Amino acid sequence: MRVVRSFDEPPIAGPVLLTIGTFDGVHRGHRFLLEQARDRAAEHGFGLVIVTFDPSPAVVLRPGLRRYQLTTAERKLHLLGALNPAAIVQVPFTLELSRWSASQFMDALEARMDLRELWLGEDFHFGHGREGGVTMLVERARQSGFSLHIVPRGMEDAAGISSTRIRQALARGEVEQALPLLGYPFTLDLGPPAAREQVDGLVHARYSIPETLAIPATGAYAVLCLTPLGGGPLPAACLIEDGAALPITLVRREEDGDPTVVEFIARLDQDSEAPGEPARLFARAAETVASWRRPVFEAAGRL
Repeated sequence: MRVVRSFDEPPIAGPVLLTIGTFDGVHRGHRFLLEQARDRAAEHGFGLVIVTFDPSPAVVLRPGLRRYQLTTAERKLHLLGALNPAAIVQVPFTLELSRWSASQFMDALEARMDLRELWLGEDFHFGHGREGGVTMLVERARQSGFSLHIVPRGMEDAAGISSTRIRQALARGEVEQALPLLGYPFTLDLGPPAAREQVDGLVHARYSIPETLAIPATGAYAVLCLTPLGGGPLPAACLIEDGAALPITLVRREEDGDPTVVEFIARLDQDSEAPGEPARLFARAAETVASWRRPVFEAAGRL
């Protein structure tokens, strides 16, 4: 799989089926579009090319927007890479790019690939003033000779599946409700801890999180941790105090090592202060994740 991060890189070879989207969270609705595009590309011998943006356009266009992005750039590449595309074009979104017209953006894409089919979600728009919608693209497809496919939004109930709905669930601390929308537990990528101390035989490691990255609401959570060498998943308790300089605290065993990935399984308490002794909190988290079984969710959408 090739990862392209600039329009200055060499063109993508061969006939291409292209899909474009922010794909924040790569949730089950996104997967419905992406899996259909993947299967269609395989059927016709096209290379699947996924164009996405980092950071999310909303973060650039609305300075000061907090707790918005559901995935880091690296996490999104990991989730999209599971579809085995020929290439992922991760476009750096800037104010300059936001001023491009939809036609300019399509010109840049078509100059770098042999575009045969374009697949988009029904509510996706691009270009300055969101002018790049179905009407514009129907005419563009006619002029350029590619086929246009519009895929309806993923649905399982009247509210549908959307990144906005997932953000709202996380803002309420409802990680269990975010799970069936995402199709996997809400996941945070962690760097090295900024602070660490031993309390009652357990490690309390504190982490800095970019303010643009979504985190669950203030409270205590049962989580599963993955370590750099592929160890785990291992239990831990996670305390979140949004607004603090170091909003994430993991309470875990020393021998488990520092995790790089944390999956949120259940909310234990709405209080950011550890309920009871740290050992008791960790025990509650360990008991919760021990009885949890990872569900399997299919992509969700309408044909």
